[in-house]
Amino acid sequence: IRAFRGHGWSLERSGRLAPMVIGDFPISQQRPALNLLIERAQRAADDAPLLLGTAKELLESTSRYVLELTGIQARDNADFDELVYLARDRLSLLPQQAPPGSTEESLREVYDGLWKVARHINALRNAEGTGHGRNRLPATDERAARSMVRASAVLAGLMLDTADALYGERHAET
Repeated sequence: IRAFRGHGWSLERSGRLAPMVIGDFPISQQRPALNLLIERAQRAADDAPLLLGTAKELLESTSRYVLELTGIQARDNADFDELVYLARDRLSLLPQQAPPGSTEESLREVYDGLWKVARHINALRNAEGTGHGRNRLPATDERAARSMVRASAVLAGLMLDTADALYGERHAET
């Protein structure tokens, strides 16, 4: 089974061979609810609408996790933008919060770029993802949708790594 992983494929015990969408998250980042999202994305490698929905849900769920961890109660009706903003703010991952120094401008650009990607993943999910009763085929193909999941995993991983560094890995459930 490991031989396939090195080439970007996953062989499940059932015998199903599928492309790995996200890859392996380090054990320190595995939270039970987030693991379900990752597993769902792995199983849906050829389902663009489901991948787009999962990419957005991973970011939204990670943001709620971070807010709960940091003692912030998000409004029940908080939208995607608000949740991701608040989580990044609590973790000092907003562009204006980049630490001063020789890499400050580059970090600002990276933080801003990750947010732009997240915002557009949300827009794609709203336009073509699951959950809105579509009556047409998506324009986004599976390759692009898999890339959206990977991109969401980059920001989710940064938020979880930062939360672990600030609040300790004791909060990370395996």
